[in-house]
Amino acid sequence: MEELTADEVHSAIKDWLGQAGLVDVSREQPDARITGWIMHPEFTGISHATRQAWLWDGFEQSGSLEQWKGLRGTFRERSAQIGLILTYSPAEYENALGISA
Repeated sequence: MEELTADEVHSAIKDWLGQAGLVDVSREQPDARITGWIMHPEFTGISHATRQAWLWDGFEQSGSLEQWKGLRGTFRERSAQIGLILTYSPAEYENALGISA
């Protein structure tokens, strides 16, 4: 299977989230999965389970987020190389990372 790069994942998610979104993903070791976090104002008031479903399985356009196929639809079998990607609203981002969104 072709190796998936963190840059490919970053670009795909950033294209979905647009300018209002922040994306930080990386592969810490060559054999490790790609992990990280994303933040978007549209995540405010949305459950973590729903956000993960959007991230992995796709999102039908409504509000300020673009429609997209999700990580599984975008990367197919290579999506197995992706581990946990946390999803934050701006307030959660500030609380978790201590940085103002």
